[in-house]
Amino acid sequence: MIQDKKIILIVDDETDLTWSMSRYIQRENPDIHVYSAVNGLQAFEMLHSIRPNLLITDLRMPGLNGFKLIEKARQLDLGLKVIVISAFYSREIESKLKSLGINDFLEKPFDLKKLRVLSDALLSIQNRVLSDPIQADYHLGMAS
Repeated sequence: MIQDKKIILIVDDETDLTWSMSRYIQRENPDIHVYSAVNGLQAFEMLHSIRPNLLITDLRMPGLNGFKLIEKARQLDLGLKVIVISAFYSREIESKLKSLGINDFLEKPFDLKKLRVLSDALLSIQNRVLSDPIQADYHLGMAS
């Protein structure tokens, strides 16, 4: 039953990457239901109906970019956790992301295990991977 599952919405215009992330997360934890969107506008429209617990989004996408998507999602006050994935990183981007209250950032390319460890932690899913000592390397502590 989907209502009993944790829900993740993955947003990226790189469909192969979105498919890989979705498949890996669901294979590793069948108690998570994963939805995907190819752009920010599609994702924003989905937020109302699926009410995800976690948003994983790229920043640079056509139409509604990741920054605007996060801003709009915050206005909905869903208590949403956010992980940003992007190949572009700078102090300016970090500052803007902190002001948006994101929970973490992964720079592309990244290991899918890193994404899973972060998403499990943000969704409070207890498993053996969370006690893995390399977990500390994955968490950037973006949110205060």
